[in-house]
Amino acid sequence: MIVGLGYGLIVVGFGVAFIQILRRFLHFFQQEEYDNLRFLHWWIRSRSFEKRATGTALALALAGGLVGLWVDRIPEMVAGLSVLLLSFAGWSHRKREAKKPLVMTSRARRIFVLAWVVLMMGWIGGLQCIRVYIPTAFFFASLFLSASLSIQLIPVTLVAANGLLFPFESRIQKTYLREAKEILRRVNPTIIGITGSYGKTSTKHILAHILANHAPTLATPGSVNTLMGITRIIRERLRDEHRYFIVEMGAYKIGSIKTLCELTPPHLAIVTAVGLAHLERFKSVETVAQAKSELPRSLSPDGIAVLNGDDPHCRNMGNHLPTMAFFYGRTENAGPLHCRLLRVETLPQGTHCVLAFDGKEYEIGLPIFGAHQAMNAAAAFLAAVRLGVPAVTALAALRNLPPIAHRLEVQTGAEGITIIDDSYNSNPIGFLNALETLRDLPGERKILVTPGMVELGAKEAEEHARVAAFAAHMCHRICLIRPQRVPTLRSALLQNGFSVDNLSEFDSLRDAQGWLTGQLRRGDVVLYENDLPDLYESPSAFA
Repeated sequence: MIVGLGYGLIVVGFGVAFIQILRRFLHFFQQEEYDNLRFLHWWIRSRSFEKRATGTALALALAGGLVGLWVDRIPEMVAGLSVLLLSFAGWSHRKREAKKPLVMTSRARRIFVLAWVVLMMGWIGGLQCIRVYIPTAFFFASLFLSASLSIQLIPVTLVAANGLLFPFESRIQKTYLREAKEILRRVNPTIIGITGSYGKTSTKHILAHILANHAPTLATPGSVNTLMGITRIIRERLRDEHRYFIVEMGAYKIGSIKTLCELTPPHLAIVTAVGLAHLERFKSVETVAQAKSELPRSLSPDGIAVLNGDDPHCRNMGNHLPTMAFFYGRTENAGPLHCRLLRVETLPQGTHCVLAFDGKEYEIGLPIFGAHQAMNAAAAFLAAVRLGVPAVTALAALRNLPPIAHRLEVQTGAEGITIIDDSYNSNPIGFLNALETLRDLPGERKILVTPGMVELGAKEAEEHARVAAFAAHMCHRICLIRPQRVPTLRSALLQNGFSVDNLSEFDSLRDAQGWLTGQLRRGDVVLYENDLPDLYESPSAFA
């Protein structure tokens, strides 16, 4: 009876522990968009091997082995120690609230349940083999050893479950895609596709605001830019009254945008820039340009391309299209511009700029900040007028833009402290523009809080050195989040003369914010540049 009770407690204890650990790994798997190779690469690179529950299991295995001579005492010990194991497993996975919490979608639930079933069946099946081949005295020691191995294989189990479900998920996705295509056929909106290494989300936000002042408009929300994400928005939100549908298109590999264009064939395409963002994924800027060019190349002969005329890669895209290309920018060195940004100035209330279009000049007070946002506004303005929106309507909408969340969003509190929230930016151009805004806004002390940038590949050291050279000469204090992740940023700041006494280092953004609470005073201006997701900020999710 006691043996059966002890054995049952172990199975239940590990079953619950597996659930806790599986959920934690599933959270990171979801952040990697269920990409098997990227998830396994993160797991190995970050050394996120489950430690506490595994260590407890190994300790119990050792204890079981040491008392193997007193066989009659083992069941009682195991019954109690398994409960101890369960508490250790729970402690190992008790963590603060995640920045991007796990969303238990239907797909996430299917992967989770199948992974848990496979894990438990494999472990319990292994126990039956242990019963046959391992002496009774060492059965419980072997049991815990096998459990520790199972814990370590949980990420592999998730990947296996995802693979096993692929045919089923593929059928579901095809059904959703058919429904989305039918909705698009029925509603028949004018589709605007937007892509770029940076600026695409802000340009989408600005254009959606302009078009909504002209006719009912739907834009993919936030940073939704994948095939199934766009499919879900079409199925859930696109209505018969929508005249315009703005689609942000992300490039994760060559062919990604082409696939999106097959679902949502654009009448107008905007390419904001070709840059170093995601260079780690594409390996070269030329490959990035090739991936982004899939959007304008998908246009029909009566389509419209709106391209960044200052960017040579975007300029080159216009030479190989079956349709007319329209360019916006700040300088005509690379060629003529259909919409030109003549002057840009950062003011406490926003960005003042002068726009030249169709032989006229327009002064605009944008209630958003940053020279790059003025460029995004120029792109949206040019696209809107080419879609038939009167210039006066577009200009009026630009003067009443709502703030763009987490993209150079400026707020001054009652305490007289100005916060610049640029936490959704992670590219060199955006970083430099944010620093310019920090410099230009009035304030006593200029404070930068950043973990640096990600996915820059071989350019990482060079680009961090470039922003460090600027920041070192205009910031009074800099807070680095996990500087060991990008040591070149810290070293470049010091090489450019920044005082080590004014350099603070923290393990997380939350820690930095807590420290700043007691340090800030009236007149301070704080820039939060980039907020890494959980899988980047934590050196090991299971440390």
